Amino acid sequence: MKPLWKYPVALLTIASMLHLAGCASPSQPTRFYRLNAAVDLPATAETAQARLPEVGLGPVHLSSYLDRPQIVNRTGLYRLQLNEFDQWAGTLQENIIQVLVDNLSGSLGENRVVAYPWHSSLKPNYEISLYFSRFDALDGLQVILQVRWMLLYRAGGKVLDTRQITISEPTQGTQPEAIVAAGSRALEKLSRQLEALLRKQL
Repeated sequence: MKPLWKYPVALLTIASMLHLAGCASPSQPTRFYRLNAAVDLPATAETAQARLPEVGLGPVHLSSYLDRPQIVNRTGLYRLQLNEFDQWAGTLQENIIQVLVDNLSGSLGENRVVAYPWHSSLKPNYEISLYFSRFDALDGLQVILQVRWMLLYRAGGKVLDTRQITISEPTQGTQPEAIVAAGSRALEKLSRQLEALLRKQL
């Protein structure tokens, strides 16, 4: 039987495999996050008596760089960072629609707001479509939300309002949970602006 030193290539291969095995670490688990609506409050008696219009919310469109599982962090004017281990649970688009509907339902009254796409039997008076050109964290310190909305009166097919707004919400820390929480607060501010827009139609 030949001694092992007679097989230098085989010994080198085995040593390399053992080294790699020793350096390998368990794979990092992926963490999933959801934006949340503000604490639900029942509509006031004043709101109920006002007979607020029925609203169809959507469609909601996202800039292509946002339409992905990873949470996006901007690390400068031109660079984006995507963390493979911090992702949205479900789609960001669906999450945004649900949060806005929940927020507006809490202030305008239940069954006054329906999410796109709604059933053909529903006939909302107004439709709000939104395009998010930006919704990311800047250096993990603040969330910047930039959105353009269009308010349509469906009966006459008339555009009543269209504008672009920017909302900045500071984070309370740089962890993903803090970024998602700041994003939820930014959507709450957007909801309040949409509510004010609808109340002008009364």
